[in-house]
Amino acid sequence: MWRDPNEAQAHRDISQELLADHGVWRAGRPGEEFLRTMTVLGRAAQEFSAGVEPSTGRYHLHVATSGNDAMLACHVPSSGNVVLRPARFDALVGDLEVELRDVQPGPGPALSVPESDLRQALGGSPARRDVRRGWALSGCPGSVAARSTQGWRDGVGGYRTSGGLLLHVLRHRPRPDLFSFTEEPGYDRVRQRRTRSCRHGDQQNLRPPEAAALTTPGRADSTGGRCSVPTDVTNNPSSTRSVSIVDDNRWGFEEAEDWECDQSPIQAEETAPDSERLTGQDPDRIVSVTVSPAAEVLSVALDRNWTRAVDPRGLHSSVLAAANAATIAALARQVEDVQRNVPAPPAFGGRQEDQADESPLGPDDMLRLVDAATTEMARFIEQAATVVDRRITVESVGGHLTGSGINGQVVEISIDPTWAGSVRYTEIESEITDVLRQLHAANTPPEIVNGPQGPAIAEIMGMLYDPQRLSRRVGLALPLNGENDRE
Repeated sequence: MWRDPNEAQAHRDISQELLADHGVWRAGRPGEEFLRTMTVLGRAAQEFSAGVEPSTGRYHLHVATSGNDAMLACHVPSSGNVVLRPARFDALVGDLEVELRDVQPGPGPALSVPESDLRQALGGSPARRDVRRGWALSGCPGSVAARSTQGWRDGVGGYRTSGGLLLHVLRHRPRPDLFSFTEEPGYDRVRQRRTRSCRHGDQQNLRPPEAAALTTPGRADSTGGRCSVPTDVTNNPSSTRSVSIVDDNRWGFEEAEDWECDQSPIQAEETAPDSERLTGQDPDRIVSVTVSPAAEVLSVALDRNWTRAVDPRGLHSSVLAAANAATIAALARQVEDVQRNVPAPPAFGGRQEDQADESPLGPDDMLRLVDAATTEMARFIEQAATVVDRRITVESVGGHLTGSGINGQVVEISIDPTWAGSVRYTEIESEITDVLRQLHAANTPPEIVNGPQGPAIAEIMGMLYDPQRLSRRVGLALPLNGENDRE
């Protein structure tokens, strides 16, 4: 391409002047450090880049390595400046991540379905529940997108070749994200993750989502093909720094940024003090179930390297042992609490006006009261029969895990071993938590736990706990005003 010599010379003069102003042009040539820096950035063997779009203006990040040399460059288009600093050649992703905005982890139950099943459902095949959820989500309008790709640079000509799409992310309002692996063997799962609910007081800190669309030439992550590059960041001043890792229930990220906020109550595992958290473990200590003194499931933790100790086909036994150990710990705490603090007699009597009722009771009134109490007791027995000594079976939201319980005890856990061996431990934790919570709720309905209830039962029990009032109402004691009836 021909260029006017005068114009080319003018460009060279301007470039040399700018380089000299920055101290990198010395003795008529660029400095050695500057040449090495530009060589690394322009002909790197491995590199990662990100485009971040905060409300203050878009900026670009780029890390590259060649041999033991590595550099990080940050370009801010609004100012035209490029900031350079050394990077760690063995930790490029980490150096890139610390320059990104903080994100808040977002726990939530996990769900994943094979992409092939989703495509078959879209083509008209019958779809199970989790596939239907994916189908519905994929049709929602999106607001933010990000993608991650892989590529490489040859060692001879230095030419870069981009690979196929590893990850595609599409954020939907108001809560979930959708992503899928495509064009690569083994990257065929579509996943969901529901974002965490913020505390009500955090609403003043909320800002719109600000995405980072990353391009990741180089090697794919070695963790089962899942990309460990941050792929979506927000500007949440109340958050803590966290790398977004692909997986888990949001059709999105295992650790999701939490710009959405509702006023739903804070989860029990976030508020329970340590003294109110009881943990049960299996003999191999790979599964830990944490419950409250009332045996409510607060959280489930699975060792990330659990497959080294247990075959996926035997994971159900570990979960069963840990769940029952936690239940036993809760029962032991309840017994200790009763021994230390003797409970007060129950406050029978129902409404305030019932407690103050001093009307006399004749034989017919007593019979009617007993008949009403018998009806209420029969209703309670009928309700209890649906729970007591009955086997209750529940299924996780993802359909990969089922559990059965009798009288509050977990008697059976069934886990799909193929699924358990192919997903991250956090997704397994979520489905275990879901099943155990469903079992506890089904085995402890409030109408059964609180005992027989009803106006007639409350009136009778109230008089039994107050013998003097009972005597007055049946005519065996003096009235409250102390006056005797004259003969």
